[in-house]
Amino acid sequence: MISTSEEFVLLLQKWSTEPTWVSLVLVFQEGAQRGFVHLSGCISDLDEAKSRFTIADQNHNLASFSYADCNFDYQSLDPEALERIKSLARVTGHEYEELALMVTPTKATIAIYKAKESTEE
Repeated sequence: MISTSEEFVLLLQKWSTEPTWVSLVLVFQEGAQRGFVHLSGCISDLDEAKSRFTIADQNHNLASFSYADCNFDYQSLDPEALERIKSLARVTGHEYEELALMVTPTKATIAIYKAKESTEE
């Protein structure tokens, strides 16, 4: 389990050098409104000095995220957020094999993961 920003950076470095197709799910709540964003692509930039990474999809759409001041501990999640993250397979249609969870200072939850490769013939 990823529990520090240093471990998170090592995982991002691994994924960016392979390059690995990853998915990201952002779960947030603003007042009574809840939502989520799902994005799949490759790590196209990792800026450790600014604690930021960028994911690019096959159409060159980009999304950039800061991991500064984030928590990387499963225990920092409220039970409801943890349950939503566990349902990634239903939301995205892919099981995951490597997973990192970030909780932002505003309590948004970001799950970034490598999907399991299908073994179906």
